[in-house]
Amino acid sequence: MSKQATWVLATIAAVMLGFIVIYEQHTLTSSEVESRRGQVLNRFLRDRVTRVTLQRGDDVVATMQRDTSEEETLDTMNVGTWRLSAPVQGEVDTDALDALFLACDSVTARRTISNVSDEDRATFGLDDPRLMLTLQVADETQIVRVGGDEEGTEGVFVEVEGADVVYIVGRDFFEALDQSTDHFRSKRLVPDFVPRELTQFVLTGGSTATAPETRIEAH
Repeated sequence: MSKQATWVLATIAAVMLGFIVIYEQHTLTSSEVESRRGQVLNRFLRDRVTRVTLQRGDDVVATMQRDTSEEETLDTMNVGTWRLSAPVQGEVDTDALDALFLACDSVTARRTISNVSDEDRATFGLDDPRLMLTLQVADETQIVRVGGDEEGTEGVFVEVEGADVVYIVGRDFFEALDQSTDHFRSKRLVPDFVPRELTQFVLTGGSTATAPETRIEAH
């Protein structure tokens, strides 16, 4: 084989490898899908979620997007930082988002109902859901609708778009999603404050005209 042919084959192999790597970064792998088999949200992987939208009727409670940088990219599987983009803009309360992700990760079906008709969906409150959660997981959009309560129990009707069944899950799943916009907003007074980057701060007491001043510098 000539040297030129070897270089051509090596280039083709490199291009193919690059395509595979890029493709797998933005799609769920078979092992990831298998790890969620049998779960209500069977394609939910929190490290692969890039966008979350929670709606109550036509009103958007919160749209949250993963805020990545060159050092913190999706292929690192880093949970990263998140930003609210609607209905207000700002930093996300990561504890609140973690709680939502935990609910999605751990929700289980108390009962599964098959062969659901349109009339059944209306009875279950799924044609006009109380809450709707839209998750962007890798290159997939997953929509979860939360309907009414199951009479006489602590169960709630839930439908995952693409599945042919309706689940009855614990009311705690509904409660985890039944939040306000402020619940997902960061409670930090100084959102961009990073302690390890602090080099100096000044503490002032009393009026600015007569206040004693304490100055501390990092070395």
